Order: sequence, then structure tokens, then C-alpha cells
Amino acid sequence: MFPKFIVFTFAPDLKNEVLEKILEHADRIFNKFGIKSITMDDVARELAISKKTLYQHVSDKDDLVMKTVSWHIEKVRDICDNLDTGKNAIDHIMDIAGFMIKMHQHTNTSLLYDLKKFHPQSYKIFFDHKEHMMFSQIKAHIHLGITQKMFRKDFNVDIVSRLYIGLIEFILSSDSVAMSDYKFEDKYREMIIYHLNGIGTPEGILYLNQNKKKLFQNHL
Repeated sequence: MFPKFIVFTFAPDLKNEVLEKILEHADRIFNKFGIKSITMDDVARELAISKKTLYQHVSDKDDLVMKTVSWHIEKVRDICDNLDTGKNAIDHIMDIAGFMIKMHQHTNTSLLYDLKKFHPQSYKIFFDHKEHMMFSQIKAHIHLGITQKMFRKDFNVDIVSRLYIGLIEFILSSDSVAMSDYKFEDKYREMIIYHLNGIGTPEGILYLNQNKKKLFQNHL
């Protein structure tokens, strides 16, 4: 029912347990502190390995960032591919929202800025992921909701899908000082309500309102 994701990047050798451990820890460190402030010494120290061992798996920081971004996309793809597709469109969106909040609630707001400014090749990997994988996923959800009569059909699905992606980027971005005082999960929750109310049919909005508390308890 939902398209399998396609990652438009190289795939690091995830069978290499040491490399996978490096990328997993790097992903967590970059999410928490941003990219610019983190050195290769910091990564080696966090992993309790020597820089020599680190450099056996990545050539430099730029290579580490690129492989970490690709690893992160693979992780997201695998998790989203294994979500229960037997639910209705609203339930499925809430499943993904819960995953996104768990993954990004402690993300440093400078992450995307650092990626774009200092690691443009890695940012392109992320951009391709956003343009293909995320866009296809959101469109699939909307079309399912239209088929189930949960969502209206009198709007441009492509435009609304890109607006949704734009809202996610805005929430994750460091550009909005006015939004910086709010927790990520609160911003994401309000964005979901805003989105679903905007495209929902009376039936879909009724389902959302009747199940909102349960859905948020289960996922957000």
C-alpha cells in the first residue's frame, strides 16, 4: 500500500560492526550538539577508541558526516517500512509522528544549518532524501486518506505534501527565534493537528477529535 523507500545515496558497509557503532554514536552526538562544534577527537573520546581506529573507517570529518547522514536515512527507512500499514491514514500519520518526536526531540536546532553550510555534499544526500523518500511517503498517506474518505480530495496533493515537509523543516530549523522556547514535541503535535484539520473531511476530523487523546498518549 505504501511505497518502499528508495535512498538516493551510497550505502556504508553496515555489516562492519565497528563502523556501525561509530555512525550510531556520531548520529547521537551530532543531533545533540550540532556538527560544527564536534571534532574527531570528541567522537573518538565518546566511543572510547583511538583516532587511529576511527580513521581506519572514515577518512575525515566530512566523510564521517556523509556516512552518518546515509546511516540515519537507512535507519529511518527501515523503521518506517516496518510500521503497521493496516491502519487508517490518520493512525499511520500518528505512528510516524511518534517516531519523529522520539528521534528529534533532543535535536540541536543548528544541525541542518551546519549540514548545509559546512557539509554541502552531505546536505545534498539529506535533500534528496527529503525530495524523494519523504515526499513519496507523505503523498501516499494523503492518497490513502482520500481513498478512505478521511481526507478531502479538493486540493493539490503535491503542494500540500511540500507544505508539510516545509513545516517539519521549520520546526527543526534554528532560523525561528520565536519558536525556540517551545519543546519539539509540542510544536510537532500542533503541526499535526493543524495539518489534519486542514485536509480532513468531516468524518476524518470527527475521528481525530474522538481519538485525539488516545492517539497522542500512544504516540506523542
